[in-house]
Amino acid sequence: MLAYILFQRKLFKIRRRQRRDERPIKAALADAKTKEFPIDEIGNLENDYGHIQVRYLDEILRLHTEYLIRESNRLVVPYPAANDPGMWERDDEGYVRLTEAGISKLRADISTEKRARLERVIMWMPGVVGILGALIGLAAVLTGKK
Repeated sequence: MLAYILFQRKLFKIRRRQRRDERPIKAALADAKTKEFPIDEIGNLENDYGHIQVRYLDEILRLHTEYLIRESNRLVVPYPAANDPGMWERDDEGYVRLTEAGISKLRADISTEKRARLERVIMWMPGVVGILGALIGLAAVLTGKK
């Protein structure tokens, strides 16, 4: 649970930095469109905006990969093999990360494992509650006969 909270915190920080970096370019782009700047200048601004989005998307996918690999190791869930086509890719900085399809598959596998572990615990609950009820009833009968 703590790992998930830390993951969400890091993700929030990345998205906050992304919004902060995009804000001036969005404003300049809107200004350029309203003042009818040359097409080349508008194209350059859109290109800068696209580069920022790609850079942060790479960072977000890398963070997702790190978190899911850690979770799969903790739960002993196999992650996709390095030679699985369409599951891994190398980003611009040379890091190997899961693709969106790989993230989706690994997330589904982890979810299935967590559900199976929870079902094993829940299976015992009716029996435990029944025994507790019987013990409480026995204690009530025994204390009521005095």
